[in-house]
Amino acid sequence: MPLCSKCGAQYDDSANFCPNCGTANPRTYRNQESGSQGRGAQNFFNSFFNTHDTTADYDKADIEKNQLMAILSYLGILVLIPILAAKDSKFARYHANQGLILLVAEAIWVAATRLISFIVGLLNIGLLSFLFGVVVWLLSLVPLVFVIFSIYNAAAGKARELPFIGKFRIIQ
Repeated sequence: MPLCSKCGAQYDDSANFCPNCGTANPRTYRNQESGSQGRGAQNFFNSFFNTHDTTADYDKADIEKNQLMAILSYLGILVLIPILAAKDSKFARYHANQGLILLVAEAIWVAATRLISFIVGLLNIGLLSFLFGVVVWLLSLVPLVFVIFSIYNAAAGKARELPFIGKFRIIQ
C-alpha cells in the first residue's frame, strides 16, 4: 500500500485520491490522464475542483456535530447562523468563512454585471445587449456550481477550498 505524499496516510493502490486528505494518487491519476483523450470537459472539471483539502486538520467529533452549520454557511444570508451560533467550532467557522467569501463574491458579481448592463443599455446596440445578456446568464451559473460543490463537501464532512476564492480569509 502506498503512502500519501502529502499527509503520509496509507491507501489502496487503485484509489484515485487519498481518502484522508484528497491528494491525487500519482499512479492512477497519470494513468487516467493518458487514457482519457476526448474527455477534456471531465478533466477540466476534475482539475478545477481538485482544490486544497484540509479535512485532516479538523476533529471528527466537531465535524459530525457541526455538519448542518457547515451546510447553512452556503445558503446566502443564513451564513450568519454558523457565524453566531457555532463560534467554538473550527469546522463550522471554516465553512462560514467560505460561505461568506462566496456571498461577497456573488454581491460583487451582481453589482458589476448590473453596472455593465446599464452601460451596454445606454449604447443601445441590440445585438451587443443580447450577447452580453447571454454571457452574463451563463456565467451566473458559476456561483450555483460553487454552492453545490460546497454543500456536497460540507455534507460529506470535508473541508475543501472553493476554486479561486477559497484562499481568502474573512473569519479566522
